[in-house]
Parts: sequence; structure tokens; C-alpha cells
Amino acid sequence: MLRSLAAIALLAAVASAQSIQSSTPLAPASPRERVLLPSVGGRWDGPYSPPVISTGEITHAVYVPPNDAGGAPVGQILFIANQYRNCANPFDPAQHTQVWHWDPAAPGAIASVDDVPNSMRESLWCSGHALAPNGDWWVVGGTDMTMPCYTGSSGIYRWAPASGWTAMTPLDPLAPRWYPCAIQIGSPTGTQFLVLGHEQKPIGPEETHQILDVATGTVGALYLNQVADDHCQPTASRASLGTYPWTHWLCTGMPFVTGPMADEKYFGCPLPGGGFRWIRGTPGTRMREAGNSVHFLDWTAAGRQESIYILGGLSSFLGPGGGSGLADWYVLDSMESIHAPAVGAGSTWSDEPSMEFDRRHAVSVQLPNGDFIALGGIGWDGPSDPSGVKVPRTTPELFDRAKGAWRRLNAQVRPRTYHSVAVLLRDGRIVSAGGVLDPQHTVEIYSPPYLFRGPRPTVVRAPTSIGYCATPPCATFTFTVEYGEASDAIRKVTLLRPSSITHGFDENQRYVELGIASRRQPDPLGQPLRWDLEVLLPEDWNVAPPGWYMLFAVSAQGVPTIGEWLRVI
Repeated sequence: MLRSLAAIALLAAVASAQSIQSSTPLAPASPRERVLLPSVGGRWDGPYSPPVISTGEITHAVYVPPNDAGGAPVGQILFIANQYRNCANPFDPAQHTQVWHWDPAAPGAIASVDDVPNSMRESLWCSGHALAPNGDWWVVGGTDMTMPCYTGSSGIYRWAPASGWTAMTPLDPLAPRWYPCAIQIGSPTGTQFLVLGHEQKPIGPEETHQILDVATGTVGALYLNQVADDHCQPTASRASLGTYPWTHWLCTGMPFVTGPMADEKYFGCPLPGGGFRWIRGTPGTRMREAGNSVHFLDWTAAGRQESIYILGGLSSFLGPGGGSGLADWYVLDSMESIHAPAVGAGSTWSDEPSMEFDRRHAVSVQLPNGDFIALGGIGWDGPSDPSGVKVPRTTPELFDRAKGAWRRLNAQVRPRTYHSVAVLLRDGRIVSAGGVLDPQHTVEIYSPPYLFRGPRPTVVRAPTSIGYCATPPCATFTFTVEYGEASDAIRKVTLLRPSSITHGFDENQRYVELGIASRRQPDPLGQPLRWDLEVLLPEDWNVAPPGWYMLFAVSAQGVPTIGEWLRVI
């Protein structure tokens, strides 16, 4: 049964990608709605058209943090662009993987273009990637261009700003993977990554995982995704974790796969020597393919609270519409959440308010104030039959988690659909780019409403690195902030990981709120808006895995400071 579901999921993923360019009616984007005040709907700038010639699409993006070895460009975005590769489009060896260096400060230009040294065999098309603790970018898997369509690659590549791209040749090869994910494992060093997802050898599909060690550039043994009981004892079943599995590292020290399987969820039980067995969690309320998932670790009066939201996507590839390629009949506007996810019956999924618009292949971006925005995607207008039409969703929506409500924002210009990316910048803005309906490779920049709500607080002093709480009560670090105005005090301090995103999901994205132990005005007085915040260190490496983060202070009105680069070590 698992193999049958895996086969269905693979065919469905391919059909989903291809259906965007099918003969299904595609309605134009909705006419631009009445423009909201920036303090309510935010503001879009662009679109910008950087001068790049390519027949491909933007498929991946990373926001470059500082690097231990130095070497600019900190704060640039690297876009990976590939030609569209499927069964109907033969590979053109002159159009393999390119990486575009883009600076948000100069949005109309590309700083430089790199060719990935892949000898025309392996493409980073549909690869997985993640930032290492030292700031290097690691890319795993992708597409083997010498094989038939949709065949995984065993390539492993590292990018460092000082040395560029390096093709790694580990002693134990990576199993050829197409649509994989790589998630950082919580540990004191943070140098191990769990690589899982679609795998193109007879042992699969999707039923194996490996461990990549970025400190040594080695890949470990191939583990079966063996299903276990609640005591981590193996059963006769295997888990097929899907393509680009929505995996989160929990503060309890285990991976949690929330999709895009049917309604199944899996916790990873660590095995001696590495690897995991997979324990079934409480099922979700519905299947979600081509949706996305976001991860929050809030700080409350009672301590740490962990929450995961999954939203949008497609609920079915079967029944009416599935066989005809009109799976969009089942596109979702709904969202569900789980709080304190853990093995056992006490951890369940709950329905959350639905979005105004249904969306598949949208992107969700976490904000410094604890809210998140759903951008782009494709929806379905009209009845659930061929008289309906696919519609690009150009109007983003913001979910206010404190109020538990969605609200629409000002619309962007270009449709951002399959293969689009969105990245949070250090200044609190969002970069939105790419998508199969944007062959000009345009970029738009969004300023959220919080940037139009009065004077912005500013950072006076911040650490460049912090450690962990060794023994409760936790130690603190000093974070000096000048309020934007006296009545708008700092409400929270948050850490966000720089983005490394593809196909609408960033498995290492996490929002970590830090507790404020005390606040005081520094001596000598005379700076009435300046305050020293004594901020609690993160509890351990499962809450904030080692690496680079952006550190924000957020006012009571939800206005963030410009983020400070901070290394958690």
C-alpha cells in the first residue's frame, strides 16, 4: 500500500508541475483591487528585470549570511536558475545550472553569474539545499541530465563566498535524489544534515535517508525509512516520505515530517550511530500536496511553546479532475496547526481559519513579529468541473497569529506560481521572484505593513555571537535598543534563520522567540528612549541549531528593528 501511495504521489507531483503549462484554461490575474493604505496592506516595489538571458526558471534561492572564512557578499541573494527539464523538453547542454548573484540594494542588476561546475551531467534542478553553521551553502541531489526524465542526481555541491562552487566526491555516495530536503540535526556542532525525500533507485522511491556531515563532506550509510511503534521498535512497514518532505527539527530533538503525504505524519526516533526510525503521529485533517508548512517556537509566561502550521495545496489527485489533469478542482484555502508536537495521543491537529483565497504552490514567509504571509500560488475559480479556470493568486494574505485571523494585503504585479521563491531580508522586507508564469525572471520587493506604523526602533548594541543556556535559570545577553517612540516599548526579541528555499518550502526556516528577563535604562541617563534588554539565551541546540540568524527586537506595534547578524554557537 505504501508503494502504491508513493507511486501516486510521484505521478501526482509530476502532473501538478506539468498541469501549470497544460491546456487547462488559465484566467488572467484578478484586476488590481483597491489599493490599501501601506499601514494596512504594505507596499510593493518593482517589478525589476535584472539583465539575465536564460531559457530556464528560478528554482532556488538563498539569503547569504556572514561566513567564517570571510568573503563578501553578505546580504546578497543567490538565485539558482535551470532550464525547464521534463519528458517533453530535451536537455540543452548549453543551458545548464546558473547561479545569479543579486543585491537587494541594486534591484535592477545582477552582480555576477556563475556556472556550476557539473560537467553537464548533473543539474541542480529540483535539488535540496541548506546553510551550514559556518555560512557555506550545501546543495544535494537534483537531476541527472544523462538519464531519462525525472531521474535523481547523486551530486553534492558546496558554495562558499571566498572560493565559489566545489563539487564534493564523498567516499560513500549520495543515493540519487530528486526533490530531496536537507534539514539540520540539532547537536552541539550542527554539522550533520538529514537528507531525505524522493530517491531514484530500486530501493525507493522515497523510502531511504542518509546523513550528510558538512564538517567532513562525507555522506553516511543508506537507512531504510523503517516504521516503528511508539517505543521505536521496528514494524514490517516502510514510510514513503514524499517529494520535498516538509520536515521540521523539533525542540524535543527529533525530525517531524508534516507532508506532503496523504494525511500521514511521522516523527523520527534517533537510532544509535545515526539514522532514524519513523513513528506515525496523529494524522492531519486532509491530504496536502503542493502546500507548505511553517514552524514557530514562541516564548510564553509558561515557557517554550512550539507550533507548526500547514496550509493550502491540493487535497486530492483522485476522483473527478484527477485523471484529466484538472487536479486544481481540489486546491485548498484551509490551514491546520499542531502545538507541542510529540509522539503519542496528546498531540493533535486542529483546524485554523481559512485563507480568503485557495492556493497551491504558494510560499509562506515568517515575519520578525511572529506573523506570516502567504504569497502567490495558483487557485481555482468557478465550479469544480471543466467550466472553472486556474487563476494566479497575486494578492498575498497575512495571518495574524495573535488574533487568529487572515487579512488580504496589496497585490503584486507578476504572478508567482510554481517554482517561485520568497525571502525575508534583514531590513524586514520580502523579496518575491520567479515562477513558471514569469519568463522574464522579474523580482518584486514587498514592504509589510509594520514598516508604515510609526518610527522604527533601532539597535544600539548587539552581540555577534551567543551560546546556549547551560543550566536553568538561563543566563542572558545584553541587547541595547532605542525605541522608535516612548509609548511603543519593545515587546519581543526574535531570531529568524536566513532563507534557503525551493518549491515553496524551507525546511530549516524557524522563528525562535527569546525571553526578555529584564529591561533597564542605561547610565548615565539622558537617553529616554534607550533601553538595555537582558535577553535569555536559547535553551539548547534543538531550539536554535548552531549557525547564523537574524536578531530582531519588535515593538508593541509589531515594528521590527533592522535585523542584526548573529551566530549561535
